[in-house]
Amino acid sequence: MPYFHQSSFKGALWGAVSGDYFSQNSHDCLFLNHDLNSFAPSLELAFVAIQNIVKNQAINIKDLLLDWDNNHYSFNILTQEQRAIALIPLILYCYENPHKLEKYLQQIATELKMNDFNNQSIFDLRLIFQIILEKQSKFTSNKLLFSDSDKLKKIFYIYQEKLSIEDVQQQINNCYGSGEIAIYQAIYNFISLPDYVELSLLRSTHFEHHKQSTAILTGCLLGLNNGYHSLPLSWRKYLQLIPLVKDRNIEQISKAFVDTWEGKYTKNPLLQT
Repeated sequence: MPYFHQSSFKGALWGAVSGDYFSQNSHDCLFLNHDLNSFAPSLELAFVAIQNIVKNQAINIKDLLLDWDNNHYSFNILTQEQRAIALIPLILYCYENPHKLEKYLQQIATELKMNDFNNQSIFDLRLIFQIILEKQSKFTSNKLLFSDSDKLKKIFYIYQEKLSIEDVQQQINNCYGSGEIAIYQAIYNFISLPDYVELSLLRSTHFEHHKQSTAILTGCLLGLNNGYHSLPLSWRKYLQLIPLVKDRNIEQISKAFVDTWEGKYTKNPLLQT
């Protein structure tokens, strides 16, 4: 059975929440009672998707779209990079099977009559998730060179140039579409410092454009790679006291989500849904 540990998923969620927080508040404000009044719409929809998958014990696109429709944020109006954040639970649920993910994304596009749903950056994110979850020891960025994605290869070459953040932003702006910039900024930021959670996440907030989505995705990748306990204790202790975060009960939904993911193999080892 492919690998997926609760600490990885919980780390991804806490990392994403941390990214959302620090994209709006400086690190110096951590203990100054700066609450999160709302999540980014994309992250809010990601939490809805987690609850939906847990409820159905599988991915049910029509029911997910109903739950999204009942939320006051609309998936349709999100940018491509924001859609990628909302889809993180689906991407992780299908990380070992890109064909299943493609089927679900096509179903979403068909149901919502979306003609502008470019999936390439979402599949690139899926591949990074897969490399993280299937790594033997530490994450190695040179695996991007062996992918079929020219965009991932390009981000690896940009990383190798050891440029300043300003120059990296310029390169990414020149090489990628406006709706996917945050995805590749986050991937760049992650592969540059995959094992240094605090430094890497805080650095992601220094990107001038698409800062919130970049920080959320960077935090997700860092948490997934290093696990829940890699996030600074001070962050976890503070953020879990914020009512909005506390209401999400990340501990419980992480366990339920991973149990559901493992359950598809327990029930039928051939079932990849």
